[in-house]
Amino acid sequence: MGPHGCDDTKREIGHDEAEDCERAGDQTRRGGLTSMTLTVADHYEKHLGPIYTRMVGDVDAAISRSDAELDALPLPSTSGGTAVDLGAGFGLHSLPLARRGFSVVAIDSYEPLLKELVSRKGSLPISTVNADLLAFRAHTPKPVDVIVCMGDTLTHLPNHSAVELLFRDVAASLRPGGLFAATFRDYVSSPLQGDARFKLRLSPEWVVEHLSSLGLTTRCDAGPGGMIRITARMPGPTGAAEAFP
Repeated sequence: MGPHGCDDTKREIGHDEAEDCERAGDQTRRGGLTSMTLTVADHYEKHLGPIYTRMVGDVDAAISRSDAELDALPLPSTSGGTAVDLGAGFGLHSLPLARRGFSVVAIDSYEPLLKELVSRKGSLPISTVNADLLAFRAHTPKPVDVIVCMGDTLTHLPNHSAVELLFRDVAASLRPGGLFAATFRDYVSSPLQGDARFKLRLSPEWVVEHLSSLGLTTRCDAGPGGMIRITARMPGPTGAAEAFP
């Protein structure tokens, strides 16, 4: 077990990503804003969103890495199922989900990134929604098979109450046997410096506890790039909890 109550080891944040995040923090300070007055949503829209694609670097390589992330998940084998990508950006996970046969609802609050996704998706079954993540149920009225919230998106929510609300909506939206997967950084165990000053501090144990309390079978382990990975599954059609392989 690692230092966060999760299995395996973690890798460090990439050098380029760290530099870009720090530059975004410098721009914020030069603009006369501080972590006390700049919300996480403001930081995403005004600083992180505009440089996000550049931070990623080689987009094709990044999508391949996201594809490998999905390979590591126990995705339902439902043909023609529905997936929701919370914080979809320009489609790092939406695109490989759609290539697996899912109809994807890609939700993000930064419209320019969604426009990039539209330009990349071709004929893939992806619909984009420019909205707050907490409003995702308004755009997915039917039960869904998969919900993903990857790449530290959870820590962009304003507070723990918002995360609890999101988890309740996730549990209410998944079909029996459906899967929720998320990755995020553990800022509880690390000092808040640079870009991390704008992030919500979520402990892996807290996340596991709250998802489990909603009846989901939940697992925590180490994800790529130093992330914590959470996978949580709704009980199957018989109501029995399904263990992870």
